[in-house]
Order: sequence, then C-alpha cells, then structure tokens
Amino acid sequence: MKKLEGWILHPFLFGIYPVVALLAHNIRQIVPLFGLRSLFFALVLTLVTLLVARLVMGNWRKAALVTTLAMLLFFTYGRLFVAIRGIYLFGFKLARHRLLFGLFGVILIGFSWMVYKKKNLLGWTRTLNLIGIIAVLLPVFQIAWYEIRTSYTYWQESIPQVSAADLGLSLPPGESPPDIYYIVLDTYTRADAMQVNFDFDNSVFIDALTQKGFYVAACSRSNFASTYPSFTSFLNFNYLSDLNPEFVYPTGKVEDLYLYLQHNLAMQILTDLGYKTVAFDSGYSPTDFRDVDYYYSPQTDAFGALTISGLNPFEVILMQTSAGASLYDYSLNRPDLKVFFDYSYILYRNRMAYAMDKLPETVSLQGPKFVFVHLLAPHNPFAFGENGEMIIRQFPFTLDDDRDVAYPKDYAAGYAAEVTYLNTRFQSIFDQILQNSPIPPIIIVQGDHGIPRIDSWHLPILNAYYLPENGVQSLYPTVSPVNTFRVIFNAYFGGQLEILPDLACDSPEDDPFHCVVVPDPNPTCIVP
Repeated sequence: MKKLEGWILHPFLFGIYPVVALLAHNIRQIVPLFGLRSLFFALVLTLVTLLVARLVMGNWRKAALVTTLAMLLFFTYGRLFVAIRGIYLFGFKLARHRLLFGLFGVILIGFSWMVYKKKNLLGWTRTLNLIGIIAVLLPVFQIAWYEIRTSYTYWQESIPQVSAADLGLSLPPGESPPDIYYIVLDTYTRADAMQVNFDFDNSVFIDALTQKGFYVAACSRSNFASTYPSFTSFLNFNYLSDLNPEFVYPTGKVEDLYLYLQHNLAMQILTDLGYKTVAFDSGYSPTDFRDVDYYYSPQTDAFGALTISGLNPFEVILMQTSAGASLYDYSLNRPDLKVFFDYSYILYRNRMAYAMDKLPETVSLQGPKFVFVHLLAPHNPFAFGENGEMIIRQFPFTLDDDRDVAYPKDYAAGYAAEVTYLNTRFQSIFDQILQNSPIPPIIIVQGDHGIPRIDSWHLPILNAYYLPENGVQSLYPTVSPVNTFRVIFNAYFGGQLEILPDLACDSPEDDPFHCVVVPDPNPTCIVP
C-alpha cells in the first residue's frame, strides 16, 4: 500500500481532469464518445511533458510536480484569455497570446526552480495523488449517473404506456389518414417579437403561409422557456407536472425528462394507430429520435465520429478553454487550418441543410407517416446568410456561448438573415409536400421558445398549422403547442381530449417542473 501511495499518478489525473470535467458539464448536449480522442490527447501530452521534465529535472517526482502544473496551465489558458479579453492597462491590451504565454512560461520556470531545490517530495506526491483521484471521480460519477438516469431500464416502470384506445382514438373508417409533418424551428419567434426587437418585418412569410392554407396563431407562446422542457411538454401534450403525477422525480432536474421525451405519447399513439415514424438527426441528443422506422442523418456510425477530418463538438469546446485557443486565432489567416478547427460548425450547418434537402423526399415513403424535424435554426450560432451562404466565423463554434454574436446588433442581424433564408426554403418545402402528397397532409411548424436573451419576449413563438378538411376550426389566436396534438387527435382520430389552458411558464432549466405564468408582452394578445 505504501508503494502505491508513492506512485506518480497525479500528472495523468490532472491531465485528464479538465477533459472529464468538461464532458460532465456538457453531458446533456455531448455524446461521451466525443471525448475519447481528447482523453487520449491529454494522456499523451502528459506523458511527453513528464518525459521532457524528467530529462531536465533528473528526478521523477520533481518532474511529476512540474508536469502537473504544466497541465493546469495548459488547460486553463483559454479561460483566462477570455476573462481578460477587452481589458486594457494604461492603454495596453492584456489579451495577447505572446503576453499570456510569456507569463505562463515565467510561472512554470519559477515553479520548476523551486521544485528543483526541494529534497523530499513524497508527501506532495501522496497529497496530489489523492486530490487528483477525488477530482476525477466526481465528474466520472456525474457522467455515469446521467447515463443511468437516461437509460430506459432505469425508468421503465415510470414511463406511461398509453394506447390509442386508452384515449378513445381510432383511424377514420374507410379513409386513409393524413401524413403528419411536425417541424420545430429552434428559437423561431413571433412576428411582433421580430418587429419590436429586431425591426424585422416577417409579414411577407406569414402572408405566404396564410395563402397556402396555414392558420398562423398570431398570439401563440411556448409553454416553457427552453428547448428540453418545451419538447417534452409538446410531444406529451401536457404540462410537465402532469406527465405522471404518481411518480416522484429522482432529482427534479431536466434530465428526468429524457425518457418522457424519447418515449413520448404522441409517437406512441401514432405508432399504435399504424403510422410509420420518421425522424432527422437534430444534433441535439434529447430530440435525436433514432428508435424510429426511418432515420435520416448525414452520418450515423460511431466510428465516423472518431475518425472525422476535424474537431468534433466537444473538442472545439476543449480547445477554447485550453492553450488551443491560440491556434484558432492563428487559423483565421490560414484557411486550411480553419476548416479543420471549424469542422464541427461545418457539420452543424450541413446537418440542417441535409434535413431541408431530404424533408420533401419523405413524401414518397409509404404512409401513413409521422415526420419529425427539429432544426437548430434560427438559434445561434447562425450558419446561413439570407441567401443561404455560409457564415464565416471569427470565434470557435459552440452552441452555448456564441461569441460571434455577443453584441445585440450582431445577434439581430444574424437572426434576421437566417430567418430570411429559412422562410424561403420552407415555402419551397411546403409547396413540394403539398403538391406531391396524394392525401392532403397535416403540417405543423413551430418555434420551441422565443428569443432567450430578451426579457418578456422569450416565450412568443411562430405557431402555424396546415389542417385539411376544416381542421383549423379548432384553432384560435393564443393556441399553444401543449394543445397541438390534442387538436389533431380530436379533429382527425375521433378524440375528445380536453383543450388545456395555454400557459406560458417561466421556469429555471434545473427546475423544469416549477411554472411561473408570464403575461404576454404584447397587450393586444392578453386575454381578458
């Protein structure tokens, strides 16, 4: 046991800790598989640094201490660089790579000299080994617990199993049921919200939808303020607190919704009614439905995720927080390197372009079918200009903190341009679906929430319905997505489902079951 305590483990533990911790922090959006190459890189970097330090220091324990500090400096470099960006001292810009590398070099050399003079470092080795083990185990446990909580076997007894007959639903006798296209455009807000906040007139698109036969709910709002709770509510056509009143949620956090979303009632019931299910790769794991009859993705194999010719989404985040941030800045003047560093952004853009290209082709699939599309647009990072051109990025790609549109005017311009392109594409897509469908289909196009960075306007959404054979008679200006499938099931499958109050809930993401009702910011939309 004493020999084990003296083993040199801490450089490798502190080398992999930033990778594991970052993976745990982003586990809701990132597949753990994407972290494998980063772990390998961290281990190799640690080993090489340790060997070089051993040649210089002449002692393994001294070399290990220097290596541990080097790993900490390497993986915190990007965070410090971002923190001091925009700070000037006597007119001198502090966020300069040469300055920061010089500072880190002085720290590392000074520390190495202090370590070189030390005699007995066994106590330091034991202490750092213990700290490193604890530090790594905490995020590993967090990742494992998330995977357990989002596994079907863990939740199997709590997920409601509801048949069409349970809700009094059945196919219309002697008729072929319509195909159903459910399209959610992430962060697509209402026309009045665009006008007030971005000075953008979206009436041309709204008028075009109306002319095609869509009903556009002029005062619609999302039932929840973020994507995860919104989709869970929409596809289970209920408020979160009523999904399963008898089940006590184990953590009260958003992860508890995963299986309710992946095994949602809308897909259960439509499958029971004989519908084939079709889904597109969304790039967002909670809405990435792979257990369907037809799954469309530009890349579906796990091996491909490890052999792509550029950085995957997790590696991009890791690069931003480490000394790799300096390489991205260098790549701005090197197109060959920029393609490598922006590979995740290119995949992100291509995934959406692929979905828009392939969506009209699903008409030819043997019906009836339920087609689900979640497009991460016009959510930033913006990938399309107003004519569909690729947006050239100045900062590394990330879904959480897009520094390319850190200023409101940049966000407004990017949002308006992407909406303009989406409007053009989806008018064409809807025309193709309507023209090529042998039976008039049902088409729903909605936003999942409004503009997240603008108070009181984070809930108004686009909410448009193409409901053939007088289905629009059940609609009204404030109809919200929680009632979408209730309206459809009642109008086309003989249902008598209650139409719920259209509540817009403002709840923290880590407490999605708590609903604080928010009034509509447009006074003309407030129901007396």
